Amino acid sequence: MPRKQLLITTCLIVVPALALALLSLLSVRSQKEGTDRERERLADRLGKGILEQINRSFSEIEARVDLAEIELLAPDRNQTALPALLALPPIETVFVIAKDGALKAPVPHWRTAAVQELDRDFKSAFDQAEVLEIRGKPQEAAGRYEELLAASRSSRTQALLLNALARCLRKAGQPEKAEELYHRLRTEHPTELSTQETSLAAAAALETLSIAIQLKDPSRALDPCRRFLEDLLKGRIPVSRPEAAYCASEVAAFLKTPGLTAEGAECSRALSLLRNVLDAERTAEKLWAEPVPTEPVPNKSPVRYTYRAATPEILVGTKPLGPDGLRLVTCLRTEVLKAESRTSIAQLLQYSGSFAYEIRDARQAAWLAAIDGPLTPPIARFSLERLPGCELSVSVPESPALKAEARIRMLASCGLVLLLLMTIGASLYFMNTLVRRTAELSALKTDFVSAVSHEMRTPLATIRMIAEMFQMQRVKDLRTSQEYIETIASETDRLTRLINKVLDFSRMDSGRQNYSFVRTALGPIVSATVRNFEAGLSRACRIRVTIQEELPEVAVDEDAIVQALLNLLDNAVKYSPEPGQVEVTLSLQGTELLLHVADQGIGIDPRELGMIFEKFYRCEDELTRRTTGTGIGLSIVQHIAEAHRGRIEARSAPGSGSVFTLHLPLTE
Repeated sequence: MPRKQLLITTCLIVVPALALALLSLLSVRSQKEGTDRERERLADRLGKGILEQINRSFSEIEARVDLAEIELLAPDRNQTALPALLALPPIETVFVIAKDGALKAPVPHWRTAAVQELDRDFKSAFDQAEVLEIRGKPQEAAGRYEELLAASRSSRTQALLLNALARCLRKAGQPEKAEELYHRLRTEHPTELSTQETSLAAAAALETLSIAIQLKDPSRALDPCRRFLEDLLKGRIPVSRPEAAYCASEVAAFLKTPGLTAEGAECSRALSLLRNVLDAERTAEKLWAEPVPTEPVPNKSPVRYTYRAATPEILVGTKPLGPDGLRLVTCLRTEVLKAESRTSIAQLLQYSGSFAYEIRDARQAAWLAAIDGPLTPPIARFSLERLPGCELSVSVPESPALKAEARIRMLASCGLVLLLLMTIGASLYFMNTLVRRTAELSALKTDFVSAVSHEMRTPLATIRMIAEMFQMQRVKDLRTSQEYIETIASETDRLTRLINKVLDFSRMDSGRQNYSFVRTALGPIVSATVRNFEAGLSRACRIRVTIQEELPEVAVDEDAIVQALLNLLDNAVKYSPEPGQVEVTLSLQGTELLLHVADQGIGIDPRELGMIFEKFYRCEDELTRRTTGTGIGLSIVQHIAEAHRGRIEARSAPGSGSVFTLHLPLTE
């Protein structure tokens, strides 16, 4: 069909179909607008409910923080509200900072005592005792430490000796005595430092926890652990901030020990206060690098707290404390707050039908992402007072009844259009396929004619050149004349094989090829064919033949089998590097004779294996383009295999050679 007629026919069908679809859309537009207005009103009511629930969640946290404010500013009071506040999952840290970012409450007490020089005589004796301990003699070392302790009058030396003696006794298998010495060290020398300038009292407290676990009685260390945490919070033990953080991590690991009773709750509260001090210092430093606004952003309603995201994990809320520039800072765990907000919103609006919501910040990044993907319009939007720049969006999808009604109308009006478009598409597809296939066949035939012409031109040029040399009487030598005559004979045979191959293919393609099947032994045929083929080779290639003994006879057309084997051998040698090797194997498998031809050549891309038996097809690679061929050899082999009620298979991979297998059934 001419292109112009095809275009006119397509327009005559498509234009009326599109007009019908447009009329259908206009007919349902008014009803859809009314439905959208109702959805907008419902989204507005739901948005106000969600906003109220989010504000309520923040208000509950803020009310508890306000109660803990007194304990932060007056740390000598009984600590009750602050530990309870820090036990809440959303709360990370609560503290007070000044305008310059300095931490005002809770005030850290990290300090290091002055290091006193040790007496040389004592240090020498102490080192000798340590050598005994290192050599694995804890009893002898303990005796030396006891002698030194009895003679010592310095507080620091006594502390060092108590620590070393307790360590030796524990190594010697006396943990109870070691525990007593560690207790004495904590109570009598709480401010002394080790030779590495670390707190001996802190080390003794941690060793006490380890001994309690060793004795399988962790509850015996709960009271010492609580007093140790209180001493750290009040600055009675001189530790640096890294030491305090390490002590907090060790105590936290101890409190996870199985078997602790409810007495561990007091230690947990003290630990939460210590962690609050450490986290407050770290967070205050970050806030000083990026200051928090000193005044809350004006809102429609009086809200004292203003929140912003310090990190993706932490939400920082601030409230001014009087005219001195102090600010009460509350750090909330964002993911926990989001999860609790979702739960509370779901409980509040569980009977409100289907709806979707999300919260985005000023950069339009999702702070509380929608669960079911992007929202569908119409969308109601609300500003969050406590999160400046954040916006709540709510949408109400269409109900199933409205969707079904609209779908029926649209299907009724668009069904005919869809059918027409499918018909047009199918027609265009088949026409395009037919044109493309015709073009491909034309190109393949052109390539085939070109290849055959090239194959014929080469031997003809050789014969013509030799004939001209004889005609001009340039060949004087009888031996040279014999070589030229043999060349003419070889090229003539080559032309004959090429012409026979083309003629055979023409008969096979038109269905005029006749076969004469006779039961015969296939082994001698294969051996003779390989010998004749190998004798006429012009390339360095070795062909190895393996034939299974006592093979049964099979009904075949001998000339056809010889032709198929010659085509397979020709391909194997042609696409193998020099010197090459080809293996021919004939064997019995079940009710079939299998003729394998395997080479070590360039191989075939797996994507092209299914097309190599098509007529005129040649693989698209560099070696194929440099190697002459007509593209009909494998097609002839497949036709012969099918004529014998068998089949031809190929296995190959690039760079690994190819194996062609001809299956010949034993039964006719």
